[in-house]
Amino acid sequence: MPCPASSAPRRGLGRLGNGRRWPLTAALAAVVIGVSLAGMRGYYNGRVRIDDYTSLGRALQAYAHPGDAVVLYSDRDWPIFAYHYPDDWTGLPHLWDVGPQTAADFLTPLWESSDGLWLVVTPYAGVTDPGGHAPAWLAERATAVREYPYGDKALRFYARTPERAAQMETLNPAAHPRFPADIIIAPGVTLTGFDQASRDYASGDTVHLGVYWQRAAAAKEAYAEAEVGLMDENGRAWQWEYVPLSPERAWAEDGRLRDELALLIPPEAPAGEYTFYVFNNQGETSHFGGFRLRQRQTTFVNLADVTISRPLDVAFANGIRLLGYDIANESVAPGGALHMTLYWQTDQAVTQPYKVFTHLLGEVYNAETDNFLWGQQDNEPVNGRRPTTGWRPGEVIIDAYAMPIAANAPAGVYTLEIGLYDPITGARLPVVDESGTAVADHVVLETAVTVTPLE
Repeated sequence: MPCPASSAPRRGLGRLGNGRRWPLTAALAAVVIGVSLAGMRGYYNGRVRIDDYTSLGRALQAYAHPGDAVVLYSDRDWPIFAYHYPDDWTGLPHLWDVGPQTAADFLTPLWESSDGLWLVVTPYAGVTDPGGHAPAWLAERATAVREYPYGDKALRFYARTPERAAQMETLNPAAHPRFPADIIIAPGVTLTGFDQASRDYASGDTVHLGVYWQRAAAAKEAYAEAEVGLMDENGRAWQWEYVPLSPERAWAEDGRLRDELALLIPPEAPAGEYTFYVFNNQGETSHFGGFRLRQRQTTFVNLADVTISRPLDVAFANGIRLLGYDIANESVAPGGALHMTLYWQTDQAVTQPYKVFTHLLGEVYNAETDNFLWGQQDNEPVNGRRPTTGWRPGEVIIDAYAMPIAANAPAGVYTLEIGLYDPITGARLPVVDESGTAVADHVVLETAVTVTPLE
């Protein structure tokens, strides 16, 4: 990343210069963003979904008030974030090793000068702050907390004052929808627009949709409700959310309200053109927006369709099971790759996205990783193409890995450690026994791996 190393908090691109230096600042900012966007070509390699930072940035612009602080946690992805969120923010430097005192020193001035603080949780937060000291410090002091998840990222708000807590979901006065609409939901209640990050998705993706409502002054006590969902070109609804539009909601003084919806596209949804629909109080259906769906996963793989060379039956929480694994090479040279395949299954719908971790652990301490880890590959299943939220009950997920081995890994016998974790909190999904009691947070595979001596 082109982000410079820093030992102090940094602001967004708008803080890079002042006075007469603004032309140079603008030029530097353009170069940084240009290089960053060029580097992003591989960021979405093999993906259609591109709405993680885009939707997060739109939600932050909609809900952040002038007296709020924004912290990028951590700032390794700062050029990408700055591109999607052009307002002021402060980055927690990703090169820091955050402990309790570091977190307190960094957050105290921001917290004391704001009504509340937005924490933009990135996939690198757990590397910079493995103990979670920054969110723990905020949680101890906040009067209320609100979170919006975006895959392996999250937008989390900590209200400092009771007054700001009461307005956590109230729109910023300057917020407006990216795309306008005019759909009557009930007398005095209208859908006025929406935020849609992408026009292209794949089955199994989640569509983050921001929907804006307007309530007339005369309808302040009126109750309304709506159903918002996805509909294919043949008129079939595939996913939807019920939205109550009651007077108790956090309507702004001017009668506006925004809902952040997460609509999962089922893996079996067919390719084609889709629209968003809203079902109003009168039982009428209206359409708005839309996207093109590329079907990614149609074949339902059963257990009878696969041959697992090393079968297992390890139960994790939330109905996930590890059925077994294959290893192509039990011997590997330093700097090489260990090729393995994991076989997963679930007996119920999984609402939480999890990442899989695969670790190669040796008997010799690794000073570079500060533990006994000499090989690692962490990602959502099937290299991000089959997130757990898109798994179908009974389906076998074939999850291949090419784990890179450290070039300086010493010769010897190593063990393999497998598990899943929440990409936002870092909390591991527990392994459970027949009664559902947690017994571990990982699985150690029986197969030993040999790292051969360097020739």
